[in-house]
This record gives sequence, structure tokens and C-alpha cells, in this order.
Amino acid sequence: MSSKPIVIACVTFETAMVVEPIVGLGASEVFLFHYVRDPEERKGEVYQEFYEEVRRQLFDRFPGIIVHDCSSQPIWDFSLMVREISNIVSSVRKYDPDVRILINTSSGTREFCNAGLIVSSRSEGVDAFQVSTLEYSVPIEKVAELYYSDGKPLGLTKHCREPKILPKFDLFVTDEVLVRSLRVFIRYYEANEYSIAKSVIEELKKQNLWTKMDASGELCYYERKYKREWLQRGWIEKHPQVTKRYRPTERGRLVADTFYTN
Repeated sequence: MSSKPIVIACVTFETAMVVEPIVGLGASEVFLFHYVRDPEERKGEVYQEFYEEVRRQLFDRFPGIIVHDCSSQPIWDFSLMVREISNIVSSVRKYDPDVRILINTSSGTREFCNAGLIVSSRSEGVDAFQVSTLEYSVPIEKVAELYYSDGKPLGLTKHCREPKILPKFDLFVTDEVLVRSLRVFIRYYEANEYSIAKSVIEELKKQNLWTKMDASGELCYYERKYKREWLQRGWIEKHPQVTKRYRPTERGRLVADTFYTN
């Protein structure tokens, strides 16, 4: 196993919570998630300034460190964060199978932190870590001024959005062929393909996802090795209105949208 780990972290309104663990761990490579929805507005500028300060501190302390900018996806979308972190783990494993990957679940959005815990739970050699605050930037004398309203404790949040139930993930989705072939099935299902089995089989062959060596009994093989497996995992279900037809479940869509997408 490589001596220097790779760290995955998220930047919102913190610097020390991101930089100091990376320094302490001696990471050689860092994937930094951040997202600016409205770059022209002051709020967007503030998010960007925090991110740039984290980068500056990292390069000052480790001139040779590799920092990957992960800014294309909203960091408050839990499912997207699971997918993106999973993709990073998969891509890193391809060029360094033995490196240790560490995910900072103390910085960034709650969605990112929860996603980091999910990915670390299903991946060998991937660990989540937390750091606690040693010293706050706001003195206790300033707390009432900043976090009280009308003389009453309020905190950083004034109002919050509606509760959003987190989806349940299949933590140990290890069969890449089944997941990628499921995505093919869903694509043809969404296209209302009439002869869906034959179309899926042909596409699986094109994508090197078809595991049968000879051309005999292909439909039976598809039913046994693909559809039956999807059905047992709860990724597809019998269509309630159309006889002998199956449709993807929400669980199946979540798996197809999340894992092995790169």
C-alpha cells in the first residue's frame, strides 16, 4: 500500500477543517469538492474565496501536491455526491490499486459527508475520518452578536427547507457488469423499445457486457443471467399493466445512476 494517502474533501465555509487534516496525513493528492451556483453574486464570490484560500494554503505547505477541482456537481445533492465520490474511488483504483483513500466527513455539506460515509462503507481501502474543532474563530464574547436574534439564540441558520428523505443505497454493489447492463435495460425501457430483450442483448454485446460465449439460447441466458439477477436485487419488477414486461424500480434507477458511471 502506498505510504501517502489520497484525500477527498469538500469546501464550503471552512479552511482549517480541510487543510490541517491533509497536512497531518501528508497526502500526495487531494480531490476538492466545491460548487458555486451564482458566481456573479456576493454569496458565490464568498464560496469561491474560501475554495481559493484552501488551495493557496495547500500549495504553500506542499508545493508538489496534486489538487483536483471537483466543481461540476451541486454538493448538496446526496445521490450525486455518492456517485461522484464512487467514481473518484474507481478511477484512483485503476492507476493505483493499493493507495489508501481517506474521505473528510467533517468539512463541506452534510450531504457530502453522508455520501462519504456511504462510499467508505462499501469500498475496501477507503476510510472516512472526522476532525473536531480545537479552537473557534469566533470568540465567545462575539457569539451573542453574531448568532443571536432579538436577544435569543438563533445559530447560523435562520430558516431551513423542507425535510428531504435520503435514499436507501445498496451498499455492496460489486457486480459491475450487472449495473452497467441494467443501465442499458433502463435506456431501452425509457425509449419504449418493443423488442427490448433483443435490443438489450445486442447493446450488451457492443459494450462487452454480454458474458455468453456462443449464440445458442441467448434469450434464455438473458432471462437467467441478467433479468433474474436484477429482479432478485429489487432493481426491476413486473409491470403492473403489461403482461410479461418488466420495469426498473426506483432502487434500480438509483443504482444505475450512481455506480460505475465513469
